[in-house]
Amino acid sequence: MARGDAVPRPKGTRDFQPSEMERRRAVEEGFRGLAERFGYREVMTPTFEHLELFTAKSGEGVKKQLYEFRDKAGRALTLRPELTAPVLRFYVNELSTQPKPLKLFYLGNCFRYEEPQSGRYREFWQFGTELIGPETPESAAESIALAWQCLTGTGLQGLELRVGHIGVLKNLIAALPITEAQKAELHRKVDKREPTESWLHGHGVPAAQASSFAHVAGLQGGPEVLDEALTVFQEPATRQSLEQLRQTHTFLEALGVKGAQLDLGVVRGLD
Repeated sequence: MARGDAVPRPKGTRDFQPSEMERRRAVEEGFRGLAERFGYREVMTPTFEHLELFTAKSGEGVKKQLYEFRDKAGRALTLRPELTAPVLRFYVNELSTQPKPLKLFYLGNCFRYEEPQSGRYREFWQFGTELIGPETPESAAESIALAWQCLTGTGLQGLELRVGHIGVLKNLIAALPITEAQKAELHRKVDKREPTESWLHGHGVPAAQASSFAHVAGLQGGPEVLDEALTVFQEPATRQSLEQLRQTHTFLEALGVKGAQLDLGVVRGLD
């Protein structure tokens, strides 16, 4: 076999030596075993999906983060950037008649076209769970406790658990007098912990409203941060989200997960 010139691996990807693969497989099996003990069952979805699965909700702007292409029939496809949407697509199409709660877990590689940096690659692996059924503080606490046990079971030290409720920020952002595109940008700013007050004020949001949003999005700590947030908001949906977060924190402690920090600025990275 002719060797020719060495070809470098694609930017943002990694090779794994045998010793690294041994450690990876040990971690993966630990995750699988814990999920199964919690009553979850494994599923798998395709490596590529229809592009609209990710643009329908996130908008066309998300395409810059995707490996998108067209097949020979002209269909718009993308390598999956994460696994939650594909698994829920699978559920809607084929599993929706299954008895609830439905507990699923998955492990697979994902792809995002972004600038590689420490801890962030263009190909990465995601392990996750979906508990489909009543959306209660108890079910949220169970999912978080499973994730926490997975991570602590690897032997990692210095871990910090921060728990939020997307409903809080969702309601706050919905009330802001900015466009949908600007709301998506704000979502990303909160995710990356970038300053938001001056940005909001520069986009026409009244100073008091911009200050209130930035303050709440930055709240972190114990249950006392919920008391502080509840003094700011009287809107029923936001107050309900805050109370659900309080209950989740209580159930976490009952499950043996101590010291979780409440963080009202926790959001997902991809829209």
